Amino acid sequence: MFGAPEEYQDYDDVIDHADIEAVFILTAPGTHVRFALKAIAAGKHVLVQKPMATTMEDARKIADAVRAAKVKALIEPSSNTRLDPDTALLRDLVCRGVLGEVLWFSLAYTGPTTYGPTQIVGVLGSCKSVMATARIGVTDHMIVPESQYDVFLAQATDPDHANYWDAVLDLPRTQRVRMEHSTIITSRHAILSSASSKTANRLSTSTGACTSPK
Repeated sequence: MFGAPEEYQDYDDVIDHADIEAVFILTAPGTHVRFALKAIAAGKHVLVQKPMATTMEDARKIADAVRAAKVKALIEPSSNTRLDPDTALLRDLVCRGVLGEVLWFSLAYTGPTTYGPTQIVGVLGSCKSVMATARIGVTDHMIVPESQYDVFLAQATDPDHANYWDAVLDLPRTQRVRMEHSTIITSRHAILSSASSKTANRLSTSTGACTSPK
């Protein structure tokens, strides 16, 4: 694909045999540690998509391995954290009191449940406690079959126009799936600065609100 001289079906084969200097690890979070350590041990530089790992212990394993192997590692920051210029600006306004006392805000988002809380603590500060409930709202959904991903990649010839996420929005949803993961997650965050937040995450639509405790 795109003129690559070789193709592989197995990650370990790539690391062991491919003539590469760096590896982008964009797989599921639970695989980051094994994949990163494998590449680092082989002397490859790594970019690891957020989150770096699912525990601090595993994150330290990656950091220690990078230092020992003297390779370079970039941990891709998520948007809506304090590394994001817009979030950093909002956080600064809150800290300096420019916006006054934050009593209420609304937050709407769709997708992984970690994004909403990240936005909350990024702007309002650290939490002192979090409570959450979860349930499956709609059990059956229609999705684009995964086989369409292979079809798309087989036809993609231009690396600058090979973003499947843009194309999938217009593809027909013909495969029925039953949800086994919670689709509605509501969480309440008590912020150290005295404000509290309530967010709701839904698969299709979501809303959230924050009010200070009385």
